[in-house]
Amino acid sequence: GNKPGQGASQPTAGCLYVVSLCFLLQPGEQQLIPIEIALMKMVCKAPVSPGIIQLIDWSVSHSEVVLILEHPEPCLNLLDFLSKRKKFLGERLARRIFLQVVEALQHCQARGVFHRDVKVDNVLIQSFTHQIKLIDFGCGALLQEDEYTSYRGTRKYAPPEWFTKRRYLAEPATVWSLGILLYMLLYGSIPFEKKEETIKGKVKFHRKVSRECWNLIRRCLSLHPADRPSLTDILGHSWLT
Repeated sequence: GNKPGQGASQPTAGCLYVVSLCFLLQPGEQQLIPIEIALMKMVCKAPVSPGIIQLIDWSVSHSEVVLILEHPEPCLNLLDFLSKRKKFLGERLARRIFLQVVEALQHCQARGVFHRDVKVDNVLIQSFTHQIKLIDFGCGALLQEDEYTSYRGTRKYAPPEWFTKRRYLAEPATVWSLGILLYMLLYGSIPFEKKEETIKGKVKFHRKVSRECWNLIRRCLSLHPADRPSLTDILGHSWLT
């Protein structure tokens, strides 16, 4: 039979979300629970972040996990939002959205969670308020200081060190994907379509942006992980302050 989760009760609107099974034993738990549930419980624990989708409830069957999630209305994902905005945004709106995503990821990091699939498809945005919600922790992992030697996520957002060394660190990989996301907001396209392009790391700027914005994109998309800023550095960058 199904086993109900202990979800939050405050959100009133919800949506069903079916995921495949992958289990994790959390400290203090008596049994294995699906890793996506475990990660969401960690990031949704009070005090909550306004930039992360809230888990209302969940159940497990023999073959799948069903999540019941907060579903703000009206909202759409950033990819569709960009399509309705003629493929790209001005810097002012891009800054507002990007700042919220970085803050949401900083919250994840503080809770010991590595999202690992940051992309425009995995960010919901409310049409009128422009409040964002980071979604889909299905590719996520527990945060660790050591390198990861397997990759789950979207290939076009993967950092170059994954292709060249088959290993990567959590924060530099997150920052690389943030650079891709910011480029998408401002240019409406992915800067690197193939892994060979990712490895070369040559970013083409097809329209003019401010020098501060250009600098932030270039730093996030630095080929060497050590050259990328931390999430805290990004929040202190001149383009965001």
